[in-house]
Amino acid sequence: ELGATEAFLYWPLEDLPVSDMTIVLGTEGASPDEQTTINVSSPQVFLDDLIPGTTYELVLSWTCGGERYVLDDFVFTTRGADEGACSGLGDIFLDAIDFNGASFSWEPIANADSYTVAYTLEGDDEWITLDTDQPMITLTSLLAETAYELRVGVNCGDNVLYSFPFYFFT
Repeated sequence: ELGATEAFLYWPLEDLPVSDMTIVLGTEGASPDEQTTINVSSPQVFLDDLIPGTTYELVLSWTCGGERYVLDDFVFTTRGADEGACSGLGDIFLDAIDFNGASFSWEPIANADSYTVAYTLEGDDEWITLDTDQPMITLTSLLAETAYELRVGVNCGDNVLYSFPFYFFT
């Protein structure tokens, strides 16, 4: 959830034996001495005292199975002081699937301007994006017996808050 001076962030690691979770947060382009390090014990954090309309960069790292993992490409911009809050997406539902198509839905997000659905062949980095004003979409012309990765972005002002990946197989 993203507001003018606060953000609630969640990542789906609760089912993994994760330890030593750390967040490094700073405004876009901040030097290391201008960044804040936060140790977290659960896969969520509430950030407050943020500056309205400001872009932040966040790096999340954790240890799992003795290996260190880093997610370093998370950027978000707080809402302007006069804009309503907008939250990230929750669950994505697979409503129907066949050999060359699939239909998805999700709970509507208050204050969302629209949604951007991005999908690709699993493991590929060429994404196809579609925009919709509704909390649902049907993908057509998919390849039969193929694994796909899908993400849904909540468009909120200048921000797009993407969901975690949803994997499906036609």
